[in-house]
Amino acid sequence: MQTIPQAGFTVGNINRDLNAAATFRAGWNLPNDFGPGRLDDVLAATGNPYAKNLSLYGYVRAGGKYVEHDVFVSGNNDHDSLGVAEEHWVGELEYGIAMAYKRFMLHWSNRHITEEFEQQERSHIVGVWMFSWSQPF
Repeated sequence: MQTIPQAGFTVGNINRDLNAAATFRAGWNLPNDFGPGRLDDVLAATGNPYAKNLSLYGYVRAGGKYVEHDVFVSGNNDHDSLGVAEEHWVGELEYGIAMAYKRFMLHWSNRHITEEFEQQERSHIVGVWMFSWSQPF
């Protein structure tokens, strides 16, 4: 069993936020990595995971972020533009299963994201099947 904490921030023209999360995973032959990546996770695309033996595990990731600005929700901040009032506090819950062997990984996950703007009727639920193969250069 492992618990993997994570904290960070984003500063840019598109969005600015502070975020924190923790991943709990349990299973067989846990690889020496930071857990399964997400489609919007730079580490998933640039990391170099390697599972020496066959690995199988389940995980739960919970976290949240304080969003100061998101151009896709509130619009451009240089002048009046189309946009909606954003929710500044956004929570996430993700759960899934993963299997890894050497440089291959297959994983399934469901990610629940609370409302990101005030007129949003319900939270997002995103399901993902991801197959990856990494090759170091």
